[in-house]
Amino acid sequence: MTAPTPTQAKLLMPMADYVLENGLQTASLRPLAKAAGTSDRMLIYHFDSKDVLLGHIMRFIAEQMATGLATTLSSTGPMPAHTLLTRVWDLAQRSEMRRTLRIWLELTSMAARGDDTTQAVAQDIADRFLDWTAAHLKTPTLAPVVLTHFEGLVVLQEAGRADVANQSLAALKDILGER
Repeated sequence: MTAPTPTQAKLLMPMADYVLENGLQTASLRPLAKAAGTSDRMLIYHFDSKDVLLGHIMRFIAEQMATGLATTLSSTGPMPAHTLLTRVWDLAQRSEMRRTLRIWLELTSMAARGDDTTQAVAQDIADRFLDWTAAHLKTPTLAPVVLTHFEGLVVLQEAGRADVANQSLAALKDILGER
C-alpha cells in the first residue's frame, strides 16, 4: 500500500477517531464519510474502495500507536525483553492505548476469518511492531517472544483476567532469566 496522499491524510484522522470510538464492525462508508466531513462517494474517489480505505485507517492508527511508543521510549537504549515488555504493558493500561489495542484485536479476529484484506493489513502492522520491538531490544531475536506475550496479555486483560496477565508477565521475567 502506498503512502496516503495529502488529501487522504487529511481525511484519515477523523475517520481513525471514529473507528477507535466505534470499532471496525460499524465502519461503513456513510459513518466514515460523516466523520470526515465528506460523502461516501468522495471517499471512494479518494481511496478507490472500502478495503483500501480501511487499510489506510488501520495503518494510520498503528502509526499513531508506534509514534506514541517511540516518544515514550525515545530516551532509552536497547533493553532486556522483560523490561521492554513491562514498559509497553504499562503504556497499554492508558485509555487511549487500550482503544487502539481493542481495534487491533478486532482486526486480527477479522483476519482470522480469512479476509485477505485484513490479513494483509494485520500482517503489515505485526511486521512493523516486530521491527520496532527488535530495534529496542538488547537481544533482537526475542522480538517475537515479546510480541506474542504482549498480545496474550492484551487478550487476557480484555477477557477480564488482568490478574492472570500480570502473573504471566512476572513469570516471564524468571523464564528469561532477567534481573
